[in-house]
Amino acid sequence: MLVGIGLILFAAWGILLAAGFPKGGPRTRVAAIVWASVAIPLSLVAYILWMFALASAVIIIVFLALNECAEWFRRPRE
Repeated sequence: MLVGIGLILFAAWGILLAAGFPKGGPRTRVAAIVWASVAIPLSLVAYILWMFALASAVIIIVFLALNECAEWFRRPRE
């Protein structure tokens, strides 16, 4: 039961990070990289759709590490 609650909280953290992308700054980008880095070992433990979760986490890290992405998060905001 605790594992299920932990996974739900982890998923909620990811959803909140994704929702914060439009107005998020560099900290949002770093938090998303950390979230995806934690998702990699979790995806290896989970047996249901683990390959999709692993591939998604790796793709998130790769794209968020690009210079264009860093520049986008440093843009001026209203």
